[in-house]
Amino acid sequence: MGKRLLTVSGETSGNATLVTSMSAAEMRRVADRLVGVLVPSVILCANGEYSLNVRQLACEYPLVIYLHPGSDDSSESGGDTALMDAAQHRVFRAHQAELEARGYRTIGVSTQRAQAQIRTMIEERLTHRLLSDPPLQLAEQLQLPTFTDEGVRRYCRLTQIVHEERIVKVFFPVTSPARSADQVTAWMTIQGIG
Repeated sequence: MGKRLLTVSGETSGNATLVTSMSAAEMRRVADRLVGVLVPSVILCANGEYSLNVRQLACEYPLVIYLHPGSDDSSESGGDTALMDAAQHRVFRAHQAELEARGYRTIGVSTQRAQAQIRTMIEERLTHRLLSDPPLQLAEQLQLPTFTDEGVRRYCRLTQIVHEERIVKVFFPVTSPARSADQVTAWMTIQGIG
């Protein structure tokens, strides 16, 4: 396995194993800094078929945006990233009806290429959108945490809740991808959403 670098706000924090190199205070700062920020106008490939402007989608619906590495072969925090991505996709698929009943649409964003995302959507029977962002446009606009594995820069796992085009809640780090949607719906229940 090659050298891994964690990057936040354009600065590299050395030879790190993803977010484990960040202190709890640093992770809190990343999440807190994003709250209230307007979702950027970036155009990404959706479902491997068409282009979609993330800000325009946020104008139409409140969103749950989960960012994930989208890697077929790297590992994260000692586990298998591809398996953790699949678990996260499945849990959001399972919660889709509940989130839509609360008025929210779900999108997953990764650096995974569009063709690989099509394969993922078919294999996991996903009905929510997956957006492909190989140049990490969202990361650049929002200064999101990323990591480099074998020379490829990828998103760290992070979930945003967007309402009226602004980020209102951020979950970072996402330590259990399989419980990611439960975390979102629990927060919504506490907030009286839906």
